Amino acid sequence: MYWSTYRATLRRHGSWRQDLNVELTNPFTRNIASSWSKVFEADLFASFEKAATSAINKLLEDVEKSAATLDVVRETMNTEQKEVSRCLAPHVQNQLVDGYDRAMEERGRGSVARQKAVFHDYVDDLKDEIFTGAADVLLTRLAKAAEAVGKALEDALEELAKKIEVSIAVLWEGQRDDPAQVKAREEVVRTVCEIIGQVQIWSQAEEFGRADAV
Repeated sequence: MYWSTYRATLRRHGSWRQDLNVELTNPFTRNIASSWSKVFEADLFASFEKAATSAINKLLEDVEKSAATLDVVRETMNTEQKEVSRCLAPHVQNQLVDGYDRAMEERGRGSVARQKAVFHDYVDDLKDEIFTGAADVLLTRLAKAAEAVGKALEDALEELAKKIEVSIAVLWEGQRDDPAQVKAREEVVRTVCEIIGQVQIWSQAEEFGRADAV
């Protein structure tokens, strides 16, 4: 290409008689043609689909296994239910200690009837206090039971969430060391270097042309 033609080409941004832009891309497209066609002919999402299916199956397995975790929660509920039932008797007993002791003070003939009367009167006098306090004890124990069940469920779901995160994370890990991809990248780098070299030659030709014109 004569220097004058080259200058005219530069003025027209590469499009003059011959399209310099096309010529610059030809070496690049020729070298990547094979890899380019393979990329679009290949099933790009095959590995992703396989990984996704595997992760989903693993996720379903983890969810199924979480049923065993729910058994732990149910066991916690049963245990707490028993504890709630057991907490009332000790409370009532503590409230009635004086009544039991007073009834036991009755001795002799007819003492059983008197014991029953003493104890009955004692319970009748304090029944409101005794059972109001029992309700408070029951509510407090139920709150503790709810906390225990909630903690068991929280721990179980947190563990399940960690398993799910690990299972899903594999979907975002690419196959970075695929030989075909490495080779394609090397070809692109080599082609770009050739283009840069060609541009440098043309730049030198332009400089020589300017020198001759002077």
